Amino acid sequence: TMRANIDIEYQIAEDGSASAKSTEIMRGTRALIMRNFLTTLKNDDQKAQQVIQNSLANSYGRIELKRLENENLEDKNSPLTMYYDFDIASFAAPSDGQIEILSRIFAYNLVKQYAPLPPEERKFDVLIDSDIVSERTLTFHAPAGYTWQTDTLQDVSIDTPFGKFSRKMTLQGSDLQLSESITILPQRVKSSQYADFRAFCLAVDEAQRTVLVMKKSFF
Repeated sequence: TMRANIDIEYQIAEDGSASAKSTEIMRGTRALIMRNFLTTLKNDDQKAQQVIQNSLANSYGRIELKRLENENLEDKNSPLTMYYDFDIASFAAPSDGQIEILSRIFAYNLVKQYAPLPPEERKFDVLIDSDIVSERTLTFHAPAGYTWQTDTLQDVSIDTPFGKFSRKMTLQGSDLQLSESITILPQRVKSSQYADFRAFCLAVDEAQRTVLVMKKSFF
């Protein structure tokens, strides 16, 4: 079981860098793995920070971890909560009065994970032996003088027998909130269902490729 609730706020600078503040609440296998890791390195904060920083760098590129704290590390009956603040060197792409963000942060990459083969080449069932249940709330604070382009803010809702995915955009002034959830339970996907299952994976991956755009107001 890989269950997590993630809340991240990004303060975006005009040069495309950003400062992020994150709270992650972990349950199930994810909490167990992180709990064991943090317990092992309980007396080596520097190494723990380095490992977390390297993990974040896989999603963001060059970053600098500023804060790492946890809650309920010793209480195995409670969710494990992680707090981490970090600076991102290149979070967004500025160009000609416009800043673009590829919203594929922590992408699930479902096709790569579960359905890399085209349907005509898949001969056997697909076994998903652990669930993916996650909720994310990402809040983007635009630089002063920038406004979000509403034509790129599309809500998505995908509901299939294989799983569910939703993404909702909420705009409030210069702040954009992206709320995303996914549920995929353990299952066996028969080869006869594979084409439909792969279509679901493709749809989720495509939804996560949305580019968020903000433009500078010159008046």
